[in-house]
Amino acid sequence: MQRLSALIASSEIAPYAKTGGLGEVAGSLPGALAAIGVRTSLVMPAYRSVLDGGFPVSRTGARFAVPISGRQEEGTILETTTPDGLNLRLVRADRYFGREGLYGTPDGDYPDNAERFVFFCRAILEAMRHDPPQISTSMTGKPPWQLRSSSASPGCIRSSLR
Repeated sequence: MQRLSALIASSEIAPYAKTGGLGEVAGSLPGALAAIGVRTSLVMPAYRSVLDGGFPVSRTGARFAVPISGRQEEGTILETTTPDGLNLRLVRADRYFGREGLYGTPDGDYPDNAERFVFFCRAILEAMRHDPPQISTSMTGKPPWQLRSSSASPGCIRSSLR
């Protein structure tokens, strides 16, 4: 029997980035899944607070570009290991995530938040190229039937959905 795999892709994962319940759940669920035998990987943005927070982060050498509003936006994939021993991939694109706050400043939300997280959703697919998980729908991305036909979807996803 094939071991079940899960990818937790979230804009917040404690202890790296957390503003409330999302970060808490995304930080604790992966360890609970791993404890019952689910092969679990994580992906989140490489916020400035993560990079400056003293976490041991390494470069993977993976670079990518994704289409955003008629142009190509570049990013890289970093990685670290969570306190539970799980692989956390960090999507680095300083234009989008190298900012003071996760979603805004005390004066309000960043005006380009929609674009920032469209970039993140597309970058998730790039991060999965190296370690494709089992796929189910989530609030962070397209349902699998959309991924299968998407030109932005890596081949490993299209072939695993047949």
